[in-house]
Amino acid sequence: MAASGADSGAWATAAVEAASGLLEAVEGAIAVITPEAHRLDMEAATQELGEENPRVFVIDPMSTKGLEYDATVVVDPEEIVAESPGGARVLYVVFTRAAHRMVVLTEQ
Repeated sequence: MAASGADSGAWATAAVEAASGLLEAVEGAIAVITPEAHRLDMEAATQELGEENPRVFVIDPMSTKGLEYDATVVVDPEEIVAESPGGARVLYVVFTRAAHRMVVLTEQ
């Protein structure tokens, strides 16, 4: 799925749409995994969604190791690689956190 525009607002809108769809598709927890560059906007955008349904969590890539979610929304993988000390290894961990469904949001 693509986020039109590179600003955090566009990423947040796309992430909320993806998480809303996943709420209908899975019964358990949904993680929105976002780089720090988008985290504040993501938390603000998903707050209302989370209040309606507390199954949605916003988490940074470095905190995902060892965790598992029924579904994940991975926001801006290129930025995750760029800002993470482990680069592609951290992205690999992020990509392996979903037990059932994963949506990846890219700029294109």
